[in-house]
Amino acid sequence: MNVSATNVALLQFWSDLWVYERIFSIAVLFFAMVAFSSIVGGVTASMTQLQNLRSNHMKQFWILRRYLKQNGVGKELQFRIEKFLEYQTNKEAEHVQPAMVAHLTKLSQPLRNELQYTIMVQWLRAHPFFAKICTHMPNFMHKLCSTAIKEKVLGSGDIVFEAGEECSQVYFVSAALILEYTHIRETDETSNKLHSKQWISEPALWVTWKHLGVCEAEKPGEIISVDTAIFSKEMSAHPAPRLLCSTYARLFVECLNSMPKHTLSDVLDQTVLDVSAIVEKASHVAAALGYSTASSGVNNSVALNSA
Repeated sequence: MNVSATNVALLQFWSDLWVYERIFSIAVLFFAMVAFSSIVGGVTASMTQLQNLRSNHMKQFWILRRYLKQNGVGKELQFRIEKFLEYQTNKEAEHVQPAMVAHLTKLSQPLRNELQYTIMVQWLRAHPFFAKICTHMPNFMHKLCSTAIKEKVLGSGDIVFEAGEECSQVYFVSAALILEYTHIRETDETSNKLHSKQWISEPALWVTWKHLGVCEAEKPGEIISVDTAIFSKEMSAHPAPRLLCSTYARLFVECLNSMPKHTLSDVLDQTVLDVSAIVEKASHVAAALGYSTASSGVNNSVALNSA
């Protein structure tokens, strides 16, 4: 009799546990179904959106080809246009563009200057002179990057400049870009590739300069340009940069004038001219002169001689 009573009590106890377990199992199953449905729905929506974007992308390229064909555009130009647009499309898909960030327009001007400087400085520091200014005069460089320094996109086959053109820009090659520079002399021509962080046409910062060759983009990419007129204006407004720049300009032009005429080129990097040594010498001279010279103004009327 006692055993039967015990069995009945145990059965009632386990029966209560089974009810709670069933409720718990049903709840877990319900939430699992909801979570799974949400995940599947999100993936499906993303795939649909991606498919729509791809479909629109293909449609736009189809319309472009039709437009080019109807207007008699040659195959070579058509190929260059399509490759450039593919590069731009991939770039926009992989990288967030400034136009997409609405909050950037709300930044103060000093913050905007510093942001632009942070983006551009990796290319400018390749040149010893700009590296010196970045280290010792960052505020001046912040202003310069927002006014004189711009990023331009080049397509394959785009001409950057041609021989004989008056130069108003100094160029820095970015990571993706490859340029081909052809140095045109009186007797012959030589070509070489320009890669990331190389600079072109530096003399235009200090003297009136005409290009001595042809520069062409071999593949799409960005090129950093420094407007020489704006650079001169910004530099003249600050005593310390004006003193360093005018001292460096004199030494740089002295080196140019000492070079044989046939060796002059738009590409005067460290392999041709020891720019680092000129920068160090200019820094020592400027430090010795001090700011009193800068405040009284420095004559920067340097020019290449006929040799």
